[in-house]
Amino acid sequence: MLRPRVVWSELLTARSLLLAGSLLTANRLLVTSGLLLSVSLPSAACSPQAPVAPQPAVAVAAPTAQTSADAPPPAAPRFVCPTSESKAEPGMPPWERKSALRELASDDNTQCVRFGDGKLERLGPPPTWERDEEKLERMALTTRGDVILMGFFRLARVSTDGKPLWETRFQEGHSCGAPSSLAVGWQDEIVISCGYSLMRFAPDGTFGWQKWPAGDTHLGQVAIDRAGAIYVTAGGKLIRTDSTGEPTWQASTGFNRWVHPFGLLEAGGFVFRTTMAARHSPTQNGVRRYYLHEPPELVSVSQDGKVIARDKLEVTPTEWPAHRPWSRDGAFRIP
Repeated sequence: MLRPRVVWSELLTARSLLLAGSLLTANRLLVTSGLLLSVSLPSAACSPQAPVAPQPAVAVAAPTAQTSADAPPPAAPRFVCPTSESKAEPGMPPWERKSALRELASDDNTQCVRFGDGKLERLGPPPTWERDEEKLERMALTTRGDVILMGFFRLARVSTDGKPLWETRFQEGHSCGAPSSLAVGWQDEIVISCGYSLMRFAPDGTFGWQKWPAGDTHLGQVAIDRAGAIYVTAGGKLIRTDSTGEPTWQASTGFNRWVHPFGLLEAGGFVFRTTMAARHSPTQNGVRRYYLHEPPELVSVSQDGKVIARDKLEVTPTEWPAHRPWSRDGAFRIP
């Protein structure tokens, strides 16, 4: 004869039912579980239960709808500076595109300004303002959101609330030809490329120095890294100088090449296009020599100035190298 298996969970459940007076339910549970046990019940459990006096009802307050006066005010929409990039020219990589309306924005959207039709405007966030300005060649934002303005003869700084802070006429005593590029560093130092020279100014507009890192070659785009080193294009070269304007390396792309504005490779380093600098030689004694056509090239340069890739661009690439976009603040700061 097999001894029945005792399942303790069923026994405990049955005991609870018996104590509660549910004899029939407990018996069914024991039979279903195969527990052939005799259970002695307390007398109170076997006797009919005395009627339980009804408990007084407890009033529960019904939930009330929240009134409009109690509701928190809706959050104000986050301001986002409008974007209006210029259309890309054929073969132009994304890091060369310019803002069509010359709009600048800080990374956190706490400053958004635009220049056009002789007006410098703060577009947002409120309060907004506008002021008359002379013709500008370039403008950029400082790390705190002030606006640096570069005209043909002057530099100026305007505060976040539209008040002029200083102005300097850099062409007076420091002639440099035509200014072409502007960068504002991580310490708000200002560097411009102007003709053949670089010029540096302190955050308060004080003139620092003027250097000619490429001799009599016209300078182009300029950028500044966290250490204060300066990167500038010059003809067919990308040149790095220290914070005093002295060259530390140069990456040359060869004879009759022109380096276009550069971008920052995602993995570190620089990338840019080059094209022919000229179609023919200067005229000498009435003779002009025409050069054979050479296609555009895409050049990658390491952080220490080594050319690590050079590819001909016979057709416009469907994808450009992975790169970090420049900030919309116009400062050309290198992270």
